[in-house]
Amino acid sequence: MPRPVLIGIGGPVVGALVGQLGAVPGLAERVALHLAPESPHGRARADPAALAAAVVALEEDGAMDAAERATLPPGCAVITLPRMEFISLWPEAGIATGSPARLDQWHEASARALFRREAGCDIRIAAFVLSRFRHERLFHSATRPAGPLLLHMLAQLLGHPALLALTAQPYDLALRAVAGGLATIFAEARVPVHPAVAAHFALNWWSPAE
Repeated sequence: MPRPVLIGIGGPVVGALVGQLGAVPGLAERVALHLAPESPHGRARADPAALAAAVVALEEDGAMDAAERATLPPGCAVITLPRMEFISLWPEAGIATGSPARLDQWHEASARALFRREAGCDIRIAAFVLSRFRHERLFHSATRPAGPLLLHMLAQLLGHPALLALTAQPYDLALRAVAGGLATIFAEARVPVHPAVAAHFALNWWSPAE
């Protein structure tokens, strides 16, 4: 009988989350952690054997094609997360130094897009981002989440019934295990926030180095 698989399908954020799940004591002994990552040139189709043995599939919304989905066994739990994009802090050229009204319009469009992308997903981030982005850095760039947001997603993922059934550790201990090292994930992708944008949104975590 093939070993049960937890498969991640999607971009770098899925890869980061699956990688952190490997830190949960005992989880890697219960399931094989497998990735079907995207690259700048697209994504190769996920290994059919891994799909057929999957008990959990973590999918970036829309990443799987119909054939891959059909290969999953009937009992496999598919956990979806939205595509990451928060453009409020990195507006198009000219908007950052334009009128406050233009920045507000840009942010409103970004906020609506956050809620639209997560509709139907299991992992939700919009309310968390919009309530916290002024107080802590949640994104290194428009598409790369920072540690606090990654932890928020992992907290939801570990609380999903399919993961609770696989995790031998109590929830708080499992969450503590995956929290280590989050600060360095995607840190190399950090994009500075324009001082005018930081002032407009009163980002209390911002400094010129940010």
